[in-house]
Amino acid sequence: MCRLLFSLVLGACASAAAFAQASLPVLSEARARFLGECRQAHVAHNADAARWADEQCMAEWSKVGASAAATDALLSALPAAPGEAVPLAALRQRLGGVRWSAKPASRQLSASGQLGKLAVSVTGTPAAKTLGVNWMEAGAEVPFDIIGAMRARGVELTEIACEEFGSGEWQRVFAGRVPGRAPFRLEVAQRTAPVANANSYYGATIDLSGMLPAVSGPRQACVNPSNLR
Repeated sequence: MCRLLFSLVLGACASAAAFAQASLPVLSEARARFLGECRQAHVAHNADAARWADEQCMAEWSKVGASAAATDALLSALPAAPGEAVPLAALRQRLGGVRWSAKPASRQLSASGQLGKLAVSVTGTPAAKTLGVNWMEAGAEVPFDIIGAMRARGVELTEIACEEFGSGEWQRVFAGRVPGRAPFRLEVAQRTAPVANANSYYGATIDLSGMLPAVSGPRQACVNPSNLR
């Protein structure tokens, strides 16, 4: 009995250690690269931005930091290899920072919960198909940048679609690659409230099938820097 208990504890510790190693650290050069690219994008779009771009980009970098927990959760959910299933029960255990609800928030979901200010949603059972995080608040500035947070961790994101609906509102789709995990599809949408009583929105959904989406044909490019952070 003691040997069995010891084995179970040892196995649990090993699993916890493996999970802890799964989080990707922010690269040492990430901040300088982000700030440089951010300034360049703003100035290229508007020469007058040279006067205020540095301050604006520092504010945008803070959104990368605010996205750490959500980014770690999305990347930790990925299967290790293409075609490998991610059982719903295992996904819930992996994402220990999520406060899971007793019942899914809707019939379309297999699980839902809360991660800080973000609502968490999962589709698919017994294997999870997608994992999403969403935020909404009236009249608020969007506080997240999961795209920037992933790139700061060395994740390769190739944009395959981008649609703008006006300044501050867009939807972007990426093909993603990260060492040690299966490739993935990432969809990110953002809306900054145009007036104080309207809702601002931010959401990111990652596909857990382990299949890299095809990149083919012409695509629409987003050009407004305020839509790309």
